[in-house]
Amino acid sequence: MTRNLNDPVFGATLPEVGADLDYRIEFAGEVTRDFRVSVFDLPRLERADARITYPAYTGWPEKLVPDTRA
Repeated sequence: MTRNLNDPVFGATLPEVGADLDYRIEFAGEVTRDFRVSVFDLPRLERADARITYPAYTGWPEKLVPDTRA
């Protein structure tokens, strides 16, 4: 853990957390309560269809682009 300038708050960085974990801080013979870090995986995008609606003044028809990722 490191401290920035004269800030009394210490911080740490974990490059990757693969599963939920519990931690506590031990210092000068004292121990904090347990804290919990939970992992959240963003949903994976499998398909993205696009419906393009042009402004009325263009006179262009609506266009559907199926599976824009392909």
